[in-house]
Amino acid sequence: NSNRVQIDLDKKEIRLSKIFKWFAGDFVRFKKKAYAKLPGDAQGPISFAESKLDSATKTALKAGEFSLSWLSYDWGLNDKKLN
Repeated sequence: NSNRVQIDLDKKEIRLSKIFKWFAGDFVRFKKKAYAKLPGDAQGPISFAESKLDSATKTALKAGEFSLSWLSYDWGLNDKKLN
């Protein structure tokens, strides 16, 4: 989802929702060695989201050299009803 994970391959930037920072411990178990070259806080969330990524993005991420920044959390998500 673009409001939680954004990857800009041209700029080599990863932008993650702050929820991944606040609950970093919950994503440690998803870490894969393939993403070891990414910033530490990005490894778990990217591994978690891997099934949603296309092969070109996965390949670029595995090569590393990406910067990491945090997106604001969308508090409106808390008000949405689950179907």
